[in-house]
Amino acid sequence: MDMFNYDYAIDLAYRLSEVSSPCLLDYGCGAGQIVEKALAAGLDAYGVDEFYEGGSYREEVRKRGMLGARVLALKNGMIPFPAEKFDVVISNQVFEHIDDFTVPLAEIIRVLKPSGTFINIFPSVEVWREGHIGIPFIHWMPKGSRLRLYYALSLRRLGMGYFKGTKSARQWAVDQLNWIDTWTHYKPLEEIKHNFERHFTITFYDSDYILARIKKHPKLSPFSRSFESIFPQSIMRFVCAKFASRVFVLKMK
Repeated sequence: MDMFNYDYAIDLAYRLSEVSSPCLLDYGCGAGQIVEKALAAGLDAYGVDEFYEGGSYREEVRKRGMLGARVLALKNGMIPFPAEKFDVVISNQVFEHIDDFTVPLAEIIRVLKPSGTFINIFPSVEVWREGHIGIPFIHWMPKGSRLRLYYALSLRRLGMGYFKGTKSARQWAVDQLNWIDTWTHYKPLEEIKHNFERHFTITFYDSDYILARIKKHPKLSPFSRSFESIFPQSIMRFVCAKFASRVFVLKMK
């Protein structure tokens, strides 16, 4: 997973929090990298995760010494923390794996302080770059179609794709397609907005995200001010939406 997102999410939490040292929850924390980095930065940070079959990091969290202390398992979707505990909730590359937002949003609202901020970074279906298996547009194609299998297989044979290991190209394509069919639920932006706007006001931080990436890039960073002055925010939002993720900053109504 892109390490930049961890630092960006923590920096954004600092910038948007109404308190100097926010209490932070990473919802869907995986191996606990954001929690670990946030603790090192002086935040009171915690994480929760489903530790689901498609990507369980329980053992990695245990090795980091955080399991049961700073990182807890979700219990039937419930967050095992008291109401209104957190100033900021972060969720990074998680909600594209959730089919029904109802319980997750209800639980995040419960544990978030009324003045708190929910930072949610994940792709909508409109993204061109499918970030889990590394084959562009694959999530747009009909599940189970032979065309999609041959498309994935062809691009894999051209050298594209992630987590190749020692599998044959065909076995890799079959396994990776089964994984995204089972564990991803890409939604159109309008559907996502409809779900969020029931409870939150939305501010998009897509252009802020792209500028932050440029400032961290070893070759592009000297030109960051030029990018900011030359390219309108609409262009940067487009780049973010199509090649990275949407960045939703949500405040409770």
